[in-house]
Amino acid sequence: MDSATGVIPDFSLVQVSETTLSNKMELIGFQRSLASIEAADLTVGVVVTDRHVQIRKARQQITVTRNIRALETYYSMMLKYCPKRLEFEYAFMVAHTQFAVVDNNVNIGRNQKTDANGKLSFATRCPKSAGRWTTRKIYEKKDYDFKADI
Repeated sequence: MDSATGVIPDFSLVQVSETTLSNKMELIGFQRSLASIEAADLTVGVVVTDRHVQIRKARQQITVTRNIRALETYYSMMLKYCPKRLEFEYAFMVAHTQFAVVDNNVNIGRNQKTDANGKLSFATRCPKSAGRWTTRKIYEKKDYDFKADI
């Protein structure tokens, strides 16, 4: 994900059968996506990841930072398309990951919703885990017209 724009320029899906160890899957996916991004003449200055040890070793010359609020939102949205509790065939996973990427990229930059008086809309909630009230912005509805094109 481009941390400045929120656009996801590339993704790679790796099957466990492609590796000798399942913990190498993330590194292989990272290397594939990075090669694709660099082949498109895009410059990578900072890698944002969950501090995966193998990625840090592979790209020591690039600054690796902790996950950022847009990447986490994307991960949450991915669960809508590919729930972790279910097992899918490879082709299904590729297609549904593509749906998630397109959904993300099409709906970047949605404006905050306003009420009839033009005031910005917010929602309040009190999660049991936090035990205190929080406020969050309410955004305009997502655009799903891309599904008809697909």
